[in-house]
Amino acid sequence: MLSRRDAPHFLRVAHEAWSGITLQRWVWATAIALFFLLAHVVGLLPPLLNAVPVVIGRQPPDWNVARSVAVTLVTLAAAYCFLLAISIAEYGTSHRLPPGRRYVVAGVVACGAAILLEMTLYVLVPSFAPNVGGWMLLQEPQLFLGRFVWSAAGVGLSGGLALAVYVRLRSARQAREAFNAAELERVEASREVLASRLAAMQARIEPRFLLSTLAQVEALLDRDLQAGDRMLDGLIAYLHAALPQLRGEQSTLKQEVQLAESYLRIAQMRMGSRLDYRMDVQPRLEDCEFPPMILLPLIDDALRNGLEPLPHGGRITLTADTADNCVRVRIADDGLPRTHGSTDDSAISTLHERLSGLYGAAARLEFAVDASRGVITTIEVPLATARGHR
Repeated sequence: MLSRRDAPHFLRVAHEAWSGITLQRWVWATAIALFFLLAHVVGLLPPLLNAVPVVIGRQPPDWNVARSVAVTLVTLAAAYCFLLAISIAEYGTSHRLPPGRRYVVAGVVACGAAILLEMTLYVLVPSFAPNVGGWMLLQEPQLFLGRFVWSAAGVGLSGGLALAVYVRLRSARQAREAFNAAELERVEASREVLASRLAAMQARIEPRFLLSTLAQVEALLDRDLQAGDRMLDGLIAYLHAALPQLRGEQSTLKQEVQLAESYLRIAQMRMGSRLDYRMDVQPRLEDCEFPPMILLPLIDDALRNGLEPLPHGGRITLTADTADNCVRVRIADDGLPRTHGSTDDSAISTLHERLSGLYGAAARLEFAVDASRGVITTIEVPLATARGHR
């Protein structure tokens, strides 16, 4: 029983729940009611055909159009009672009962309301009643009880079945939505972990270049103070441009090539005529996205392990073009041949991991020994990803 304090709150919740019923739910409730009404329609179809006297004959005396209208009204009223009860049970978040009990209570209340409306309809409109209607129905306890039990059985079975199917489908949808939300959270967490791993891999590579270049500056200062000063100035200019990008997650092919060229320019101050390099990048690819700190480890490998051991040095050529919907960058040197492009397998393994983390199987990093001497390194990243700045 509702107390006087709870009654206004319940009426307000019922009104708001009623107002919040969408057109789609009204349509579904009506469709379900018509589905259950189909059994009655099938039972009434022969009398409807017999209602055409000129074709079939006279209609049977027990058939009444009012009864068909009554069955339709009662079925629709029951469906809308269940719709309102379910809407009230699902309205808001502060419920005292768990979801399962709320639906049971809603079904019982809707069933009672539908029976009450049906009995009221039979009393007010006697022609709608199957047998006895009007006030006589209330004066005959046996007829009233029989009609009540029959209505309760019909509304309870059909409404209970529809409610059970609805609760089952809604639970499945909520479980699917919860799974999708959990999957999105998992993907987001995996993405954050991957970003952390990529940052850690990138951090393992960066100090190597700084320390290597500082060692080169120190060695040059011992031999030629002025040349060492020029190289130090070049290093400062290089770090000025490189440091803002070292921790970045994105870069462009143009920026990475410029950093590689700056690094080669510093190395050329130390090696002099023993080092020659050439950059050939198609202008339309300069603004393509490209993973940061990928080219420099390969350039450093070509310098330290390929050209420096040779008395006359050699040449490094960097080219960039497209192939098979990919941005392809080649770094070729005519230095000493190396296995897997480097004597430091961990650095190359880190590059493989970074490319795999960023692009999966769509990226490629391969090393090939030139027919004469040297190594050709090929890097491919998806063009669809790389064209982010075009």
